[in-house]
Amino acid sequence: MYKITETSTVTIKVNPNDIKAYTHKTMADGDYVVRAYIDDVSLNSHKGAYNVLGTLQGVSTLDSINIKVVGSIDDDKQYN
Repeated sequence: MYKITETSTVTIKVNPNDIKAYTHKTMADGDYVVRAYIDDVSLNSHKGAYNVLGTLQGVSTLDSINIKVVGSIDDDKQYN
């Protein structure tokens, strides 16, 4: 078996078209942090040679942004 080291480039685009996103209706107004991350990946139960690798370590924070929640989706609805 050969040891192979691989490097990958991952691009994560969050809301590139700036589409409105809503939280749940009862989320309190305030400042929050949204974080992109990669969790650990366990290969122990995989079939084949990969299972000897154990757990691949994730990345705790790839990027993060601060957001402000004000109101809810109901505030944006127009009633007739």
